[in-house]
Amino acid sequence: MKIKFWLMGSYLIVMIIPIIFLFFLVHLVQSYDNKQEMLDYLEVQNKLDLYDRLLANPILYTTGDVSEYDRLENYTQNQITFTLYNSEGFVRFSTGPNAETMMKKSLANIYQGLYEIKPNYKSFVYKRPVFSNNKLIGFYEITFLRLDWLGGVEKRKALAIILYISIFIVIYSLAIFMLKKKLFSPLQLLMNAMNAFAKGEIVKSVPKKKDEIGELITHFEKMQFEINQKEAAIQAIQEQKQYMIASISHDIKTPLTVIRTSAEGMIDDGMDSKNGQDKIQMILGKTDYIHQLIDDLTVFNLLQSSHYVLETGEVEGQEFFEMVLSDYETIASSAEITLIHYINVAGHYLVNTKQILRLFDNLILNAIHHTEKGSSIWICAFTLCDTLPTFLFPTAKEWIIKNQDKNGVWLVVQNEGETFSIDEQEKLFEPLYQRDPSRSKISKLGNRGSGLGLSISKMIIERLEGNIVMTSSEGFGITVIGFLPNYQFINKGEVR
Repeated sequence: MKIKFWLMGSYLIVMIIPIIFLFFLVHLVQSYDNKQEMLDYLEVQNKLDLYDRLLANPILYTTGDVSEYDRLENYTQNQITFTLYNSEGFVRFSTGPNAETMMKKSLANIYQGLYEIKPNYKSFVYKRPVFSNNKLIGFYEITFLRLDWLGGVEKRKALAIILYISIFIVIYSLAIFMLKKKLFSPLQLLMNAMNAFAKGEIVKSVPKKKDEIGELITHFEKMQFEINQKEAAIQAIQEQKQYMIASISHDIKTPLTVIRTSAEGMIDDGMDSKNGQDKIQMILGKTDYIHQLIDDLTVFNLLQSSHYVLETGEVEGQEFFEMVLSDYETIASSAEITLIHYINVAGHYLVNTKQILRLFDNLILNAIHHTEKGSSIWICAFTLCDTLPTFLFPTAKEWIIKNQDKNGVWLVVQNEGETFSIDEQEKLFEPLYQRDPSRSKISKLGNRGSGLGLSISKMIIERLEGNIVMTSSEGFGITVIGFLPNYQFINKGEVR
């Protein structure tokens, strides 16, 4: 149940139940009073015959014989008082505590309610005229006090107040208990979990129900999961950076040692000697390698930064990719590898020319490194049409067909030769991952890579809203497949 409905219902119950109980108590007391009033009324009627004969004596209203009054006094009780009036309304005798003898009462008041037993809160009052020889000589008034009933009323009133306060305390305690169970306890558990999470302690699972607090707990758990993932990612990046610094420091230290040794050898052998010239070439090669390491490291850090904005421009696909892929034959030929082009691109694209060149440099140099002499490499850029290029390896065709609903250009670098397992295919895009643990294997072009090439390629294409994967076909070779979305489809039709 939603807490807002539960609270509304609880407040309604807390307000209504005391009112209903109070109404029940009032009704119960009124029922008792009505019943008691009827019993008292019947008792009064039974006594009226006796007092009527006693008070109808003319002597009481004419002569005022004291002995008669004394005799009348003997009939009075704690709950009964008599008041006698003459025909003009003067009080002749009264047993009431506050009555004053010979005080006059208006005849209009005396005549009102004659022969009626008039009930009020504290008493029953009965008035009647007295005649002698058909002549009005006076009136008498009998007051039956309801002292027992008044005492019972006070007791019932006290009992009703006690019951009302008790039921109110019970309802209030029950409401507090339900609020604690429904609201306070889950919130306290959630706050404890949040404090523990903030302090880096173990967070206990918080039970949740289908209400607003349950939704809040779900959001907290989701936030906790996302933060843990981000912390794990940050930790992984930090570890990568530490490993990268250590690895690249080692890679820089090694050629610097060679450079120093070569320079010292040049001093001993002379720069004009054959040995001196060889050392100069070695120095230049090692310097280029250090430059490559530093350049790759700089680009890697830039692309990894969330503050770095990769500037892009719109290009016509066919013309751009023909220009980009036209200069790799010489490199492939020097490694005795056949390079095959295939370009069939439609549409316009947002690219960064420098980074796209770096992308293909990394992918093609990596393909040459893993391709034997006399084998082939295919580099191509195409948009999907009726048929795929026939030279694609089976796993590459299968992957592209599964994703043929995408609208954009497919960038493929494919080489014959060794293959990689699925686990290795995923690791190849990680920074500094190399199949050769010693990281000392020299490429066919006479140098070593930094181990960041494929990672940089992945970050470049993802910065351009695309993605990149690697597939491997046993008996065929490796295919790296990149994808860039069409200009009109970037960010759902919004131009960056």
